[in-house]
Amino acid sequence: MDHSLTTDQEDTVAYLLYKTMDRGDDEDFQLLRQSGLGGSNSGIIARFLRGAVTPSTEEPWKWHVPMAEALRALEGDANAFVIDLKPSDQHFVSLYEVRNIWGFSADGWTPIMLELETLLVDQDARAFNKSLFRLARIGREQVFTFLYLSGSVTNGYLTGTWNFPRPSATNSVLLWPQTLAYFMEQAGYRAVAMHQAKATVASLDIRVPARTTDLSSG
Repeated sequence: MDHSLTTDQEDTVAYLLYKTMDRGDDEDFQLLRQSGLGGSNSGIIARFLRGAVTPSTEEPWKWHVPMAEALRALEGDANAFVIDLKPSDQHFVSLYEVRNIWGFSADGWTPIMLELETLLVDQDARAFNKSLFRLARIGREQVFTFLYLSGSVTNGYLTGTWNFPRPSATNSVLLWPQTLAYFMEQAGYRAVAMHQAKATVASLDIRVPARTTDLSSG
């Protein structure tokens, strides 16, 4: 089933912090509060990376945000960062947990790859309370998605807004061979060499449609 982190303006993607509790073969999810992914001040990506840069950090910069580590450092009571893909939908619930984020900062921009784990995918909204629910640990799938941020790094400082671009007809994520090869390696496709990554994401049909939600909200 294909999904993307895009939606109409009236149905904004939400970023949620949860506390999870071990229940043997199951796991409880308790909603704590909303959060943000993009943004130089409130977004969890920039907040975490600000502690990772050194005075010598320059473009091009390959970086990694292990979400579990970021939550321990920045949000002590939360241990799950969840994307609510359809927060306004009254019929279906689609929740994805963010496991890892990789970025490649260069030329003032930062394409990113998110590794997600499926929690609820188009499940009946009447059967789940997003504030507190229990899920089996088995049956979850690994999913990857690509986005990009308006920001980078210079002289050891994050520069730009680190927000997601506003909706436009040119919001497709274009990945040059070096960037694509890095993401494929991190995703586990270690046989992908630089000379094999000679296509943009568009040619692989991995792109963000034109109506892209402003993911920096919250």
